[in-house]
Amino acid sequence: MRRTRSSPPANACTGWHSRPRAWAPSSPTPAAGSATWSPRMQELHGLAPGAFDGRLSTALACLHPDDRDGARAWLARRGGVTYEYRVVLDDGSIRWLEAQARVVDEDRAIGVVRDVTARHAAEDQLRYRAQHDGLTGLHNRAVLRERLAETTAARRPASLLLLDLDGFKDVNDTFGHSVGDDVLVEVADRLRRTLPDGVLVVRLGGDEFAAVVPGDSGEQVAGELLTALEPPFRLGDLELSIGGSVGVSRTPEHGVDPETLLRRADAAMYRAKAQSGTWHTYRPSDEVRAARRLQLVAQLREALQGEHGPTLVYQPKLDLRTGGVSAVEGLARWRDRDGQEVSPVEFVPLAEQYGLQNALTSRVLDEACRQIARWRDEGLDVGVAVNVSPSVLIDPGFVALVRATIEDCAIPPASVTLEVTETVFAEESDDLDAVLRRLRRLGVQLAIDDFGSGYASIGYLRRLKVDELKLDRSFTFDLLGDRDAEAIVASTIALAHALGQRVVAEGVESAAIRDRLTELGCDVAQGFAIHRPDTAEVIASWLRAGRHGHGGCPGERAGSG
Repeated sequence: MRRTRSSPPANACTGWHSRPRAWAPSSPTPAAGSATWSPRMQELHGLAPGAFDGRLSTALACLHPDDRDGARAWLARRGGVTYEYRVVLDDGSIRWLEAQARVVDEDRAIGVVRDVTARHAAEDQLRYRAQHDGLTGLHNRAVLRERLAETTAARRPASLLLLDLDGFKDVNDTFGHSVGDDVLVEVADRLRRTLPDGVLVVRLGGDEFAAVVPGDSGEQVAGELLTALEPPFRLGDLELSIGGSVGVSRTPEHGVDPETLLRRADAAMYRAKAQSGTWHTYRPSDEVRAARRLQLVAQLREALQGEHGPTLVYQPKLDLRTGGVSAVEGLARWRDRDGQEVSPVEFVPLAEQYGLQNALTSRVLDEACRQIARWRDEGLDVGVAVNVSPSVLIDPGFVALVRATIEDCAIPPASVTLEVTETVFAEESDDLDAVLRRLRRLGVQLAIDDFGSGYASIGYLRRLKVDELKLDRSFTFDLLGDRDAEAIVASTIALAHALGQRVVAEGVESAAIRDRLTELGCDVAQGFAIHRPDTAEVIASWLRAGRHGHGGCPGERAGSG
């Protein structure tokens, strides 16, 4: 029974008159009394016309069991009252009714009743939306904060787990948000099936999820959660591998309020992400790293707008048939305000995450094209390859940017190679095909980077026209000691040649690997055994000193990385 203070409705649906002689609170069981209900009144209470026999026990029986005592109490009152109650229909469904009446005395009550089921349904829907994520059906951030507040106030031990999906942005950028949404729904289903009873799981937004695990089993649950993400996600004809990183904070050890726990779990999650696909429990040093990350984002944004932004170093690509070098790969490097070099493994993902990837790509492309022009002025005909993220490739303004940069630098379009990871090619897309056709008409070279890393079928090689396949370095690294790796390299070379594409092997770290690649028919080698990435001046001097066309390459150095 729920009491309200609403005014009598203008559209009351029915009237009734009752003599509730037996409904006084002193009567534990209703006795016979007299009551008059209109046909509509009986219909609202699930009774057939004429079925109401005038017995108040019959009237009470229509009500939901939880609302009967409230009805007795209401009828014992004097004056005007408004209350809501439920009736259970024959099919088991619930109807909400609102009665507005005046209890005259212990024998008489006069009033009206209306059906408010639709209003209750709307209120329930609003409450649901206020507490749940519309896509996955999981609870949302508001519920998470309430649970954390209850847990910390009660001083109950618990762990907060923050999960961030690895590589999810590439899925959205490559296959579209519809496929991304399907992945999120499947992730939510796996979390529901994996997490134990009593664990609250929520979607915070984007590709971030969280769970509150009672007790001290947070780390164990974090491991189980990551294991649940290991099987490939099969969505129609697609098969995607999506990992995750989990940060763990514990109460009361790491905080006794929701904000502190969230902040520290977030810091731990970014530490886990740096370690690639694992979980990490908060340590005080994690917040120092988190603060450093935010500082780097601010500095990178400022640097991309000024004169002291990221620069390029260059790594030669050796033609294994001639021993000559006609191209290099431009690799972004950056130093922060203190002059400390920031690894591209750190700042490139930050650029992607914080919407700076377009600005970074524009700067890298401009620097690469200007270096091609400078080398041409010095008599060196050397092309430069640059990496392009999927999100940048499909940006509507990207082709125009490439054309304008090439024309501004007055260089041959074929001297520019755009390297894109194979994820972008895995699904047929009219938009992507249109971009690739426009780039080919422009005359630039196209390369599939990290080929064989596991995202897509090789079937797209026949559909798409690219100039170069770059073998994932894992195959090159295992080439001499793994027959399966050698078989994959050999078959890939044969397939690429049949399709008119050249093959570049990355990560070549010894002369023995370089020689075996030559025997297998590989076209180009790149790695420390050829030359480490270095400045344009050093690479130019090395090129001028090289014995091109004679199978040798000065400056050969072994190393790793």
